[in-house]
Amino acid sequence: KAAFKQSTPERRLCMLIEDGPQGILATLYTLTAKSLQWTIVVLNIGVPALRLIFAYFIYPILLTQEAVLTWLSSEWSLHWRAGNMDRANIVFTHLADAGDAGAKVIAEVMRSTDIFKGGSLDLQDKGFSDAALKALARMVGGFSPL
Repeated sequence: KAAFKQSTPERRLCMLIEDGPQGILATLYTLTAKSLQWTIVVLNIGVPALRLIFAYFIYPILLTQEAVLTWLSSEWSLHWRAGNMDRANIVFTHLADAGDAGAKVIAEVMRSTDIFKGGSLDLQDKGFSDAALKALARMVGGFSPL
């Protein structure tokens, strides 16, 4: 769970925002300094770059893990029922990124909530973001929710 939270696209963007300027300044300092200081290079450039690369490659792997999908399912259901649609949309996009396994989890959660009325899909006024609706359309295929 903790590794997954650190590897999400949202977290990777935060890493770029947090570590990017520091890495740029460290690079400029290293290029203009009269002597190369390995601690600056390793701690300000190397470690943040490795964290970002690791997060990028581990995210799709973690999305295939049953424990992560189960946790995402419970998180999505919890936020959905609480009416916290901003957070539910974020969790939904992670499930959509999981492909077929995520689609299965989404279908299970949707069956257990009030999104289905009389056997048909009711998305009106549910608070889905455009990105979440597009992801759902990609998974279901063929219909345009927007």
